[in-house]
Amino acid sequence: MVPPSRNDDIAAIAALNDPLGRRLYDVVASHGEPIGTDAAAVAAGIPRSTTAFHLEKLVSAGLVSTGFRRQGRGGPGSGRPARMFSLSTRETSVAVPDRHYDLAGDLLASAIERLGQTGEVVRDCLASVAVTRGRELAAERPPLDVLSELGYEPITRDTDVVLANCPFHRLAQDHTALICDANVALVTGIVGDSHTAHFNPQQGQCCVTLSTSQPTLADQ
Repeated sequence: MVPPSRNDDIAAIAALNDPLGRRLYDVVASHGEPIGTDAAAVAAGIPRSTTAFHLEKLVSAGLVSTGFRRQGRGGPGSGRPARMFSLSTRETSVAVPDRHYDLAGDLLASAIERLGQTGEVVRDCLASVAVTRGRELAAERPPLDVLSELGYEPITRDTDVVLANCPFHRLAQDHTALICDANVALVTGIVGDSHTAHFNPQQGQCCVTLSTSQPTLADQ
């Protein structure tokens, strides 16, 4: 599963930048249980119609979830279930340049679990996990689109693709060999047969460069 896109995260942050949107988000967050539109309007001190509009914006941004619950006693004559709002389980963050330390943490945790089962060398275990995750992320999707969504910023130059940004930059600075190995493996899994991933560290960009896997006229 591909993480939420950068545009989705920016839209979510923008929704919270609106004073009324942020006030209603805080109301939902502090309520402790699902809250209806009327109760949210009273708690926020704003008209019901305005409350409904901004709650819908929070739902669209993925910050708030919605469901239905019957108020008071059940049974005949109790009325229709009311629409209720609660915090979404989705986590939202924006980093500039784009970073995905959550993905790095997931790869490392998966590798540790695998290590306990197989006894492999740590770096081999991490590489295997990263290749598999890359294949999952790129299933039935264009590889360069996936790389873009993960923050690699692929730039095509003739037959090569340069990855202008490292999503794991800070980790790669402190744990270069381990993280760069995982990076190459992850990108290898993402691109599959369309490109070949090479370890090619350059100042100011990702350590991975892609070349086409197709033979050129000179190779034929």
